[in-house]
Amino acid sequence: MRPILHIVLLFVTGLALISNPGPVWADETVAPFGFGIGTFSYDETLQHLSEKGWKFVEYEKKQFKQIDRASPGRGENTFLKIMDHNLSGVKSLLFFFGPQKTLRAILINLEPQLFAVTMANLDSKYRVLQKKLDGEYYSSEYPHILYEKSDVTIELQMYSPHRVRLLYVESLVWENYRNFLQKENEPHLNQENSKASMKDQ
Repeated sequence: MRPILHIVLLFVTGLALISNPGPVWADETVAPFGFGIGTFSYDETLQHLSEKGWKFVEYEKKQFKQIDRASPGRGENTFLKIMDHNLSGVKSLLFFFGPQKTLRAILINLEPQLFAVTMANLDSKYRVLQKKLDGEYYSSEYPHILYEKSDVTIELQMYSPHRVRLLYVESLVWENYRNFLQKENEPHLNQENSKASMKDQ
C-alpha cells in the first residue's frame, strides 16, 4: 500500500473516533478523540489527555500568554496546545475552554490532502448546514462546509491550499470562534497581500 493512501485510510478510520467513540454513532454527544464538546470539564479533559499520554502547553485565550501549571486561572478562558499527539494526518490540536471551565471547542489542523476525504466522511455523518467550496482563499469567505449535530457546529475550512482546519465548537459560540480564527489568519493574509503588491510594482 502506498504511504499516502495508508495515511488517508488511517485518518478516515480516526474520524469515526473523532465524532463518537461508540460503535454506531448512536450517542448524541460530539466527542472528537473522546473529548465531549460542551460536556467535558477542564479536569476531565486533563484526565483524558493524561490517559492518552498527550502533553500540552496552556495559554490565555485573549493575550496568548503562557499559563503556569500552578496558576488558579487554569481552564478559565484558556486553550491548550497539544504537543505530542502522534496522529496521522493531524498537524496540530488546540482545546478551548470557556468561563465555566468547560471544553467549548477543539481545532484540528489537517494535512491539506485530507480535505476531500474528510468532507466525504463528515457529509455521511452530520446534517449539512452550508457548503461553499468556491470561496476566496486568504479571506473571511474561504471555502468551507458547515455541519451540525445536537448543540455542536462542525466546520471544515480550507483557508488556503496549504491550510486546512476542522473545528468542533458549541453552536452558541461558533461565530465568536470563527472571528477569533480569522484574526489568527491576519498575518497570513497580510503576507499574501504583500506578495501581490510586490508583483504589481
